[in-house]
Amino acid sequence: MESKSNYNNPQTQLDNEGSFIDKIILEIKQLIFKIVTEMLKIESQSVVFQLLMRLIQYMQLNAILFNRQIWKIWQVTYVSQPLHTFFNYFMITPYFNEDSFQYFVVIMYVCLSLFLITLMLICLIGFYSNKQNQSFTWAMTILQILIGFFLSILFLPFVDVFLATIACYDDSKGQFQHYLFDIQCWANVHIVHGIVAIIALIIFSLTTLLFSMIYYEINYLPQKLNSKKQSMSTTFLLLYELVMVICYTFMNDKIYEYVHILIMLIGSFLLFWIFHVERPYNNHLIQKSYSILVTFHLWGVSMLCFAKYLEGVLFFGVIFSWIGGLPLIIITLIRPQHEQYDILMTNLATCQQPEQIYKLTNFLLQLQQESQNDPTQGLVIDGFLDYHKITCIRDDCHLKLKGLPNYRRNKIGLHESNLQERDIDLSIVLYQIYLNQTKRFQNSIKLRLKFCVYMYEKMKQKQNALIELQAIEQMFPKFDEQFIIYRFKKIIEEELNSGDGYGNFDIGNELQFQNNYKTLQRYIERSSLLHMDFWSLLQEDYPDLSKLNDLGQKINNSIVHIEDLWKKMQKSSINLTKALRIYSKFQIEVLQDKEQGEQLLEKSRLLQQQLNQNRNKATTQFMNAEDIGLEALPTIVIATTVDKFSQIINLNKACCNVLAYNKAELLNKKVSQIMPNVFAKFHDKYVEKFMTLNVSNLFNVDRYIFVKQKYNYILPSFLNIRMLSSFDDTTFIIGQFKLIKQFKPICYLITDNEKIIESISASCITLLGIDNKIITHNKIYMNDLFPSFQEQFNSFFTKSGALIKYQNSLQQIKSPSHQQLSEQQTEKQKSDKSSQIYQCNVSEIRDFEKQLVGYTIKLELIQNEKSYGTQQNMSLLGEKQQTEQLVYNQLQFKFIPKLMTYLAELGNEANSQRVDQSVNWDQQDQSSQLTSNLGIEYQKPLTEKSDELQIISQCLKLDDGIKTLRLFENKIQDIEDKEDIISEDEESGRSSVFQKIDNDSIEVGANDNMNIFRSKTNLLQLINIQQTPKVIKKLNWTMNLEMLSIVTLSFVAFFLTKQQYNKISDQLYLVQYVGIRNAEFFNLIAAIQNLQMKQIGIWTFTSDNESTSYEKDQRTNINNTINTINEINTILTLNSENDNAQLKELYTNNVVNMRVSEGVFQKYDLVQAMQQLLSKSLIIRDKQLEFMNPNDEDFIFLVYNLFNDFAIHLQNSTQQYSLDLAQKTADNRQELISILGTSSGILGVSLLLLIFFLIQMASGLQEILVLFLDIPDKTIKFLYSKCENFLSNIQIGEDDEMLSDFDELEKEEREELNKTLKQRRKKKKYKNSNKELRNLILVTLTLTILFQSYFIIFYFLSSQMLTNLNQMVSEINSTSFCEGFYKFVEAAERHVFLNKDVPITNVDSYYLLKFGIDALYQIDSYFHQEHSLNIDVLNSIYINAFQEIFMLSPCKIFSQEMKTGTEDDCISFASGAIDQGMAVGLARFIENIRFLLTIYEQFQGHPEISFSNAVRGNVLFKNITQNDDNVTNYIYNLNNFKQAKELRVMQSTYLKATFRYLLLKLKEGINSDMSNSQTQLLALFIIFEAILFILYFVFWLPLTIKLIRDIQKTRMMVMMIPLKIILKIRSIKLYIKDVILEKTIEK
Repeated sequence: MESKSNYNNPQTQLDNEGSFIDKIILEIKQLIFKIVTEMLKIESQSVVFQLLMRLIQYMQLNAILFNRQIWKIWQVTYVSQPLHTFFNYFMITPYFNEDSFQYFVVIMYVCLSLFLITLMLICLIGFYSNKQNQSFTWAMTILQILIGFFLSILFLPFVDVFLATIACYDDSKGQFQHYLFDIQCWANVHIVHGIVAIIALIIFSLTTLLFSMIYYEINYLPQKLNSKKQSMSTTFLLLYELVMVICYTFMNDKIYEYVHILIMLIGSFLLFWIFHVERPYNNHLIQKSYSILVTFHLWGVSMLCFAKYLEGVLFFGVIFSWIGGLPLIIITLIRPQHEQYDILMTNLATCQQPEQIYKLTNFLLQLQQESQNDPTQGLVIDGFLDYHKITCIRDDCHLKLKGLPNYRRNKIGLHESNLQERDIDLSIVLYQIYLNQTKRFQNSIKLRLKFCVYMYEKMKQKQNALIELQAIEQMFPKFDEQFIIYRFKKIIEEELNSGDGYGNFDIGNELQFQNNYKTLQRYIERSSLLHMDFWSLLQEDYPDLSKLNDLGQKINNSIVHIEDLWKKMQKSSINLTKALRIYSKFQIEVLQDKEQGEQLLEKSRLLQQQLNQNRNKATTQFMNAEDIGLEALPTIVIATTVDKFSQIINLNKACCNVLAYNKAELLNKKVSQIMPNVFAKFHDKYVEKFMTLNVSNLFNVDRYIFVKQKYNYILPSFLNIRMLSSFDDTTFIIGQFKLIKQFKPICYLITDNEKIIESISASCITLLGIDNKIITHNKIYMNDLFPSFQEQFNSFFTKSGALIKYQNSLQQIKSPSHQQLSEQQTEKQKSDKSSQIYQCNVSEIRDFEKQLVGYTIKLELIQNEKSYGTQQNMSLLGEKQQTEQLVYNQLQFKFIPKLMTYLAELGNEANSQRVDQSVNWDQQDQSSQLTSNLGIEYQKPLTEKSDELQIISQCLKLDDGIKTLRLFENKIQDIEDKEDIISEDEESGRSSVFQKIDNDSIEVGANDNMNIFRSKTNLLQLINIQQTPKVIKKLNWTMNLEMLSIVTLSFVAFFLTKQQYNKISDQLYLVQYVGIRNAEFFNLIAAIQNLQMKQIGIWTFTSDNESTSYEKDQRTNINNTINTINEINTILTLNSENDNAQLKELYTNNVVNMRVSEGVFQKYDLVQAMQQLLSKSLIIRDKQLEFMNPNDEDFIFLVYNLFNDFAIHLQNSTQQYSLDLAQKTADNRQELISILGTSSGILGVSLLLLIFFLIQMASGLQEILVLFLDIPDKTIKFLYSKCENFLSNIQIGEDDEMLSDFDELEKEEREELNKTLKQRRKKKKYKNSNKELRNLILVTLTLTILFQSYFIIFYFLSSQMLTNLNQMVSEINSTSFCEGFYKFVEAAERHVFLNKDVPITNVDSYYLLKFGIDALYQIDSYFHQEHSLNIDVLNSIYINAFQEIFMLSPCKIFSQEMKTGTEDDCISFASGAIDQGMAVGLARFIENIRFLLTIYEQFQGHPEISFSNAVRGNVLFKNITQNDDNVTNYIYNLNNFKQAKELRVMQSTYLKATFRYLLLKLKEGINSDMSNSQTQLLALFIIFEAILFILYFVFWLPLTIKLIRDIQKTRMMVMMIPLKIILKIRSIKLYIKDVILEKTIEK
């Protein structure tokens, strides 16, 4: 059945069954179209601003010419490099060097944020601009500025930033390195930044390109800077920039330079062609700026090609040619260019491409615009018009028909006073070109769109343009064409709905109404079918509630679409008689709203009467010139074509009745035939002028005119004219007459300018005693009837007019009818008639040239007392009263069929009630009816009184308020409504007294709302509660709290972990620095010991220069060490948190016991002690060498304190920093566990609440659906039959039979309903296959598990990393401790050699040295043991470094990275021990210390020992003390042993490099692990937050809206039940009362 109403229309929103992706794409498209439409309403920026942006764009294009990959091709580096630097200032990426990647990332996210703000503004304006009281002007202005920048000067920098983030290359080691920054690509956090950059690049590019395709003005408006002929120019420029950035970002090898330049050359040439040759912009300055831009760029690319292939071969200094050519190009482009006048010679009859027509019309519009300021262009237009007149082969060519008589064209919209005749001709020729060529090239969407815009803008044919746009919409237009269709459809529909336009009527208006009517009929058919399916499903034995709900929601959707379309039809047209009829019957038959349907039916019947009463709003109600037969008002159609100019081509029956003509008598006759002669003389010229000027104020305005009947009597009326324009450019004039009803004795006369009567109204027969034959056969002046007319002539022109006495002097001239009338009149009556008083008004008649051609005279027989002089007034008043008495009591009219006129006769009151039955009143003409108006006026008082009584009798209901009551079930009820109040109790046949009392209280409380059952409209207002249901509010609150808690916990967990990682990283730096500080203090001792040994004379130098240089180096070492220690102390002071109690005690309490002088000790805190030592070191640095003896107090202060209590506390501070590191790895674990437990509790409680509320919501919906099961089967069958009958009638077109006649069936249904309700019935069983609740619960459970999984994964990832770090603390501590301890032991040995008596760490130095050597073995073993234990958790960076240092050859690392010297020196040092790995080197170091201690033990206390035998040739003996103290000399000479020298070099160079390099790599590895862990946690966090955002805003909020709508739609299903059924079913009544109670509580 539905196929019968398919009118080959496209699918509407009601029938749209597209996929979810298609719907999303459609929504996005509509959103973008809406935004751009609003943006185009805002004024664009100034010309100066646009030119400045073109300059910046040119600099950015030059940055492509001189980009980082190809700028060296220019070869003249002293010129090209500064240009490369200068042009890069207009980009963003070149501002950052290779070490500023973090800052670059910040800028990248700033760019992304700016783009996201733009997207947010788009969503804000798009989704919320339709709400009331919402102003988004500020947002639209900001959005326009941002989009303007993105389409011009920001696109290239933003794309360059996004692509520069992922500008990576393969370093041939399997790793990707960044081209611009010193980082490794696709590792650690760069993975996140790279993915974000790629996504941002794709979305930004697509969005910008989409806006560039549609953000322009298609109209030729040069004053608007974005007015263009086509949109793809900007799109291609942006694509070119995108491709160029991709090329120089990823084509980095020289082998790609040729490809790069080739792509650039092709792209620049296409840009030149699109912008310069095709000239898309309509504004001259903007077009010039783009022409200069692309020409400059093409010139630069051409010179780049020369530089690549010919620089240094045939040419030198190509870059200078490029610079020198720029001024010449500017001069060439600024000069006026030759217009493409040859396009005007296009032969429209032979052209084969629509593009030729498109270019021709665009050029003609440009010439028309420029001709206003340039007369030369006007001459070109004249030439084209002459050429077109010659070459045009069409018979309807305007230029050929222009000279023919009576030829006029419809020029709606061309009435501006500044248009010349040439402009009007060109506009009409353009219209004809568009019209004819679009018929030839029907598939050219571009041309047809241009025609639509031209019809709307120039010809003001809005409806025709709208119809054409709707036709184009079905041709699968492109994206930019879809936007043009959307924009102009919206503009035209808004203007039509607002009533704007010329007369608010043309053929398109009615065609649109017809399309809407067909759509309405199709919607009604579909809704009726859905109703039938619903009632059919309800008749099943076990109805499925889920299917019932689905059908009910579809029914509600269909009703909403019907109501929306109905509102639209009411706005666009008032020709709603037919639509009202079908809509009202749909209300009655299908929706069961009898009250509303009958109101609409009554409105349909009274529509024509209402239009007649409100003439100011009357409009022509037909679609074409032939469809006027059903018009109630007299209507006439006039042609304007050359062959039928000003001829009547159609008129309706009402017009024939008024004019007393047959239709055949007027067809193809001049319209002047029905006009008084005075107007008929110049009417053709008047119509000609009207068609020429098309003055808009003549449309839709009622004008006071006179029409002439067949018997030459005139009638006053109001004329309303319309222009009816068909789509083939045929124009008609539609006129509708509204006759003026007269209730007073009034007659009208028309005279020429000499006051000779030419036309009279029929009432002149009775009032003045003259008829048409008298004035036709005789020349009658006004003075003949009114002797004082000429004297009082000027006083008649006032608004109130003047009194004049009638005195007929034409007694000898009588017509036959007048003679019969005179025979029956007495002499007294004749004498009274010849002396009547009239109120006279005169107005002039002028032709269209303002020449006086006659007068119109209105005469009213006065009946009220008026002042007319003192004496004259009394006489006139007496005459007036006599006349009134005569006419009122004695004058009667009798119709004489043979003469076709009325005859006045005298009679008494008894005879006045007699009606002549012999007269066939159906044959009387309209003139006789108007003649009888006099009698109507004199009977007015009686008539009004009788009418008033009749109205009172009709309106007054004497039985109003009187009801018959009865006592039924302890309640007083209307006996007439007995059936309506019978209720059933399905649980029990009888109710208890308490239940009845409770029911009574409910009904009494609802008495104020019982009127809802009297009207379905009231019931609809009650049920259609717009507030959010309580269960949805609870769901929202639960979900909002859950989401807020989850987001808060996720942020807390992430940033807590991030903060912990940062603290660990900072603490790792502190551990490194404190280890270096310890080592530097012992380096300070070594330098001081070296100076002391030089002063003693231990060292042997070959020259004084060598000695001086050695001393200078040691003093420099002291100074550098002091500076290093100060810097480290500053860093430690600024970054220490002082959470460690022992460390805080060291830094704040006086715990370091310092020797001040002999036997004097003083305690300081660690910082003060270090400052004391550093100050003494500065003194030693500057002290003369001869004063550095063992007895020097400064020397003793340094040596004693550095080896004793200070050393103990210094090592303790190092240990405390390591303990702090271990503590920081264990921090926050408890917090993470707490977050994990909190999230589990919140998610668990939320899950239970959500499931509970979802079940509660489903139960509420089911409660509503179960109500339908209480409806008896007979009633359901009856409703089904009514829908079926209605659908059958509407499909076969029987509009009058749509109301079904089911009296017997309805009676049977009512009896069955009453019988069923009085009996006890079984509850009807049902099933509910609704899977939505299960799906919602399953989704909720899945999401809860997903949310909890995040916290579990997050906890284990972060916990695993912290555990690994905690395990590595011992190795970190030993690596940091080793360098200082090795140096401490080596310095302690030298201290033993120099001054054994000074203790070390408050114990004997010798024993301390022996303990230190044993500790070195233990530390070395422990160091390797810890490394082997941590091998699984250590980073590969440190593992490889450890392997290279200890097991492989570290010399290359020492020489290249640690700068210890040459690699050869390292290889040859210590007989190659270092080259074999520091495992061997450290063992050799320890053995050398032990060897020297062994020799020392041999020398100590044994002066008799032979030195040469003990040293075995290691060193030559030197008498250092210059005395016989052999023991001292022997011990001093130990410092010159080869092993001692090797120890000094190893500890100052290779040991230092070893442990500092290892600590650096260990820190790097740990930071890399933490960075990887942070990257994983960040990626997990971002994904989780993105999922939360998408779930909440994309799924939950729409789901909430859907649930609210589902509940509202399910509630609205109650409206499907007729009111009489609702009143009889108790369960439904109780539900409605619950709704009333809910609404009252909410209020």
